[in-house]
Amino acid sequence: DLAKKIISITKQINELLLDETAHTLQNLKIRNYTQGNRAGKALATLLRQKQAQSKIPYLHNHTGGKTHDPREILAEMANFYDTLYNIKQDPQTSTVRTRHPKLLI
Repeated sequence: DLAKKIISITKQINELLLDETAHTLQNLKIRNYTQGNRAGKALATLLRQKQAQSKIPYLHNHTGGKTHDPREILAEMANFYDTLYNIKQDPQTSTVRTRHPKLLI
C-alpha cells in the first residue's frame, strides 16, 4: 500500500515537472520568436557598465604626472612593456654560459 502511494506521488511529481518544463519551453520559444537574436535592454546596460569599468581613466607617466589621454596612456604602456621585455637580439655566448651553465654551447 505504501509502495503504491510512493509510486503514485512520484508519477504526480513527474507530471508536474513535465508540465512546468513544457510551459517554460513554450515561453522560451515565444520570447525567441518575438525578440530573435537581439540583446535586451538589461544586457545592453550591463555591457555598458562593464565597458566603463574596464576603461583606464588615467595613468602615471614616466615623469610622475597623470595622463588622461588614451593615446598617451597607450604610448606609456607600450614604452613600459618595451623596456620590460627588452631582449637583445644576439646575446654573447659568455653571457649565456654564465647564466645557463648546463647548456652545451
